[in-house]
Amino acid sequence: MIPLETEFYSRGFCHKQTMRVKFTAIFARFRRSDPEKVIHYEVVTITPGKPYNIAGINFPAKEQYPCSEQWGEKGWTYLDEDQARSRFEMLLAVGRDVPGRWLSVANESLVNPIKGTPPRAGARDSR
Repeated sequence: MIPLETEFYSRGFCHKQTMRVKFTAIFARFRRSDPEKVIHYEVVTITPGKPYNIAGINFPAKEQYPCSEQWGEKGWTYLDEDQARSRFEMLLAVGRDVPGRWLSVANESLVNPIKGTPPRAGARDSR
């Protein structure tokens, strides 16, 4: 498994990992033109990918950053680093450091420290 890079560029932005525990991480995001000024923080659940083959060429499995469609489920954006850390710690507390594990609606005691709300209805738990 090829690990996710700790610093990478995408769409004119640099993503630099600031914290990581297993499959949960925080990335500071800033413009390439001004690497000293953090624009925002992204808290993500990293997904292990599968190996694949295209036109007879084998590609190894690698860790994947969440795509746009997964935002709100596997990725969150915060302007404040403390809020990003709160989300990060909440994800670790509910076991999101394991790929494929989701918040359980059966456990109403789990509260989002950012919004003060229980997990959203329809979330699944594959423990």
